[in-house]
Amino acid sequence: MLKPAFLHWPQKKIRILILFSAIAIGFLFSHCFTERFFDRPLLTTTKGFPMSHVTIYSKSVCPYCVRAKALFDKIGIAYNEVRIDLHEEKRDEMLQKSNGSTTVPQIFIGDKHIGGCDELYALHANGRLMKLLA
Repeated sequence: MLKPAFLHWPQKKIRILILFSAIAIGFLFSHCFTERFFDRPLLTTTKGFPMSHVTIYSKSVCPYCVRAKALFDKIGIAYNEVRIDLHEEKRDEMLQKSNGSTTVPQIFIGDKHIGGCDELYALHANGRLMKLLA
């Protein structure tokens, strides 16, 4: 009967293999299970912009909200997401700040109202978004 090849290895080789496997698994877990892995904004500042500089009013089931957040993640800008489906009082705040706009997302850079996802992508396409963020 044939025995697996590793049974013939010396004990030192097996210990080294186990050690390197443990290091590799630890590396993968420490780098994969971060906030960026789960597509969440970082709590620290990114490129010199504080998290509160960009505010996105959103809902959980909204493809336009996902696209807007993805653009900010792609260009490396941290944002503050306000979920109006979880905090009803924030919906009234959004309506007041956006002059009655009821759709989501509603995006603000500082106190300036940008609009929704389409307006955000239009600003990015013509290069004006980065100027607003500076």
